[in-house]
Amino acid sequence: MKNGLALVGKKKFHLAAAFLICGKDIKGAVQIILTRCNDPCLCVLICKMMDPKNETKIVDQVVATIMRRATEFNDPYLANMGLWIKREFVQAVNQMMPSEDKKHVNIMRHNVAEFDISALEEKILEDKPEQEDKEE
Repeated sequence: MKNGLALVGKKKFHLAAAFLICGKDIKGAVQIILTRCNDPCLCVLICKMMDPKNETKIVDQVVATIMRRATEFNDPYLANMGLWIKREFVQAVNQMMPSEDKKHVNIMRHNVAEFDISALEEKILEDKPEQEDKEE
């Protein structure tokens, strides 16, 4: 653990996280990866690998941080990842289809089995003429 903290001082953050993981300090490793490396995907991977049953509730803290950053930076990909981890699949899919007025096209209704392909097709057809005009 001391070696991991020494590596943080030398700005070798990935190595520091690796040393902390070897020392079973998952929380410290996740904090370094989130704050210093700014890599939420790696944080989720570490959490899922080291604590698959989420006994320490670290995944919940990481998801809360991901959702906060998604809102702060208006990042639909981060929001999608956070919602998917929280098992909110309908909202996660709808997150990836924003419309011009910042509201989301609801291509999925209340249940995953109720996928509305017509809304997706309409959105694709609306965007297609705009793309053809830009090419000319």
